[in-house]
Amino acid sequence: MEKNRIEKILKDPHILDQLKIELPLNEIEKIFIKFGIIVLRKPKNKNLLFYCGNDPVYSSAMKRSYPNPNNYHAHNGYDTVDCDLLMNPTSVSHSLSEGLKNYFSSIGKKYKRIEGCVMPVIHDADVNHMFGDTCMLLMEKKIDVLNSICDENGAVINAFEIHNIKNKKYISKIIKIAKNHNFETKIIKKHPYFEINFYRPKSKEKVKSL
Repeated sequence: MEKNRIEKILKDPHILDQLKIELPLNEIEKIFIKFGIIVLRKPKNKNLLFYCGNDPVYSSAMKRSYPNPNNYHAHNGYDTVDCDLLMNPTSVSHSLSEGLKNYFSSIGKKYKRIEGCVMPVIHDADVNHMFGDTCMLLMEKKIDVLNSICDENGAVINAFEIHNIKNKKYISKIIKIAKNHNFETKIIKKHPYFEINFYRPKSKEKVKSL
């Protein structure tokens, strides 16, 4: 994806003019030096979406251009996080990085609703690899980031996607880690996979969304 992005910018450098950049360049530089992330716009919404941007210009992963403005991916009411600059996210960062956590903490930012994060679909064949001690430690770190940026009455929608809920071992691990970080869990069937959502005990999202 990195190669595709560089090739696109070199071929069409004016594509960067289509990005919505609101912060002064000196502030963007200071944030990058301190936290290792690029912030194009100050986070201001109550909702956060991972793996997309607001009116994206180009997807380096799919090698796809978007019309501008792109109402389908405007995501009004959401701050966004994506590792692809050309997706025009609020913040350019890998999902749930420590830098992102520390930046949000530094500005006192928490979210009522967080969507699309932590890990991709977990297939049966991946269970032994995905849920070894090393991976569980990584997962706990990511849930710790969620705990840090989720409001006390908030919810995390689509935190995990899994294919087989019969394997109680790894589901119980996720639920235990979530509980240790003050999250309740709910499993929703979404063919062909199952979605695990996290909720704060006082969250109203479980009633509104599900």
